[in-house]
Amino acid sequence: RRKNSTLYIYVKWIINSSWFSALILVTVTVNAFMLALQTDYKTQYQLSGMMQVDTAPRNRLMKNGFCVYIAPFVYHYIVFNTSKQLLLMTILVLRGLTCYCGLHNILILFPLKSDLLSIANWTKMIVWYSGTEALMTALVKTIKSVMYVLTLLFLLMYIFAIMGYYYFGDPDTGAPMHWGNLGSAFFTLFSLVTVDGWTDIQEELDRLGFEVSRTFTILFILLGYFLFFNMFIAVVILNIQQATEHFEKKIQIEREVALNQKKHNILVHQQEEVQKLLKNQSNNASNYENVGDILKRFKKTLHHDDYTITYDISASLSAADIYLSTLDRQDKTI
Repeated sequence: RRKNSTLYIYVKWIINSSWFSALILVTVTVNAFMLALQTDYKTQYQLSGMMQVDTAPRNRLMKNGFCVYIAPFVYHYIVFNTSKQLLLMTILVLRGLTCYCGLHNILILFPLKSDLLSIANWTKMIVWYSGTEALMTALVKTIKSVMYVLTLLFLLMYIFAIMGYYYFGDPDTGAPMHWGNLGSAFFTLFSLVTVDGWTDIQEELDRLGFEVSRTFTILFILLGYFLFFNMFIAVVILNIQQATEHFEKKIQIEREVALNQKKHNILVHQQEEVQKLLKNQSNNASNYENVGDILKRFKKTLHHDDYTITYDISASLSAADIYLSTLDRQDKTI
């Protein structure tokens, strides 16, 4: 049990507030813009002082600290949060070694520098957009289904790569550039799968006089491109469509819940007003008018030709108009 409950509530309010998320979003965007400016040497030289100001790691550290303070045990059970913490600590350590320890020459040996690691912070921007988050969730779920299709495609390419190596990979009479080894054969088959530049490959085989090359190419394109490659695209589209429908259904449910809650609040408020009016009337009957008299006067204001909107389809205005027009047509035909 927390002793400082007031601070806990205040920090939780800061984390859930929209302006704090907007601050993090603006900071990450400015950081990405600064990294883009550093790619130009002239701009980097002119804005060298501004380039040193980078508040993204500090803001990320502040938010992570707040999250750990609010839910210290739940926060670390999420793999994404743990990897985010490790990434942030790595960035801070590398920048500390660079700025304060002067270890520029040693850090050159590391393939992952702090600026490159900062790019991974941009993935956090996905969470702030519910539509993009739903799309990324669908893509992650698609990986499992796609792996089966890719495995079958890899086996097909492996079989055709071996066949292509033995048929067309001879260094003297074949095409060793495309079929000389297993690696080049896989790269050539990848071009055939994407149907990109396959005519040049087939033209070279025709020039060398391989009679079975056209059958080989057509068969692989039919199986690899028209079957497996299109199956891969179909699986991705199907999963994205299902995720989109689930996201739209979730948004609709949230809207209905909010509308029902609003109706409930209005109903509760009206009941409280009526109870308050009845209580005041019973306590001081001389100053308050009888509720029954108010309802009677309201009833007298109603007329038989007043429109009444109901939820029943048969009692709606459009249904009544259709019914009246149907009766008019019956009168004309009889």
